[in-house]
Amino acid sequence: MRPEGACKAARPPFGQPCHGRIAGLSPRAHLYVWARHDACPRPRAAGGETMRLKLAAMLLGLTMVGCAGRQVLPAPNEHRVQAEASLRSAEGAGAARVPEAALHLEFARQQIADAERLWVEGEQEAAELRFMQAEADAELAQALARAVPLERESRRLAAQAESLRRGQP
Repeated sequence: MRPEGACKAARPPFGQPCHGRIAGLSPRAHLYVWARHDACPRPRAAGGETMRLKLAAMLLGLTMVGCAGRQVLPAPNEHRVQAEASLRSAEGAGAARVPEAALHLEFARQQIADAERLWVEGEQEAAELRFMQAEADAELAQALARAVPLERESRRLAAQAESLRRGQP
């Protein structure tokens, strides 16, 4: 049975005072109090527990109001990353040197810029669509950058083969 005003807290680790140094107790006496933690002479403040609960509830409520009142823009999504990666890939494939591919490369750049503007304005769905369009245009530019030179080379070789068939060097 605990005496009136006894500490209801868990026993602290050995050698540690239960509630800091209690006025008037020597370290030896305090160690004795630690050993008999149920007789800790710490006075209990009236309403201390309810005050802590009220404070915690108030802080939680303020935190929720603060978080709910702030507009949070989500981080750029994977469509943006894929569109920019496709754009860099098309540029690396030499799309700027092929006129047919350069047109689609410029379309992709414009759509990425439009999508970023829409993203800032809060139109995330429209921005995602623009990023997907930009990715498709960049992939088309990359494909054209590879295909157009091959097509030109195949036409040249076909013309050369036809001239050899006719007997003209």
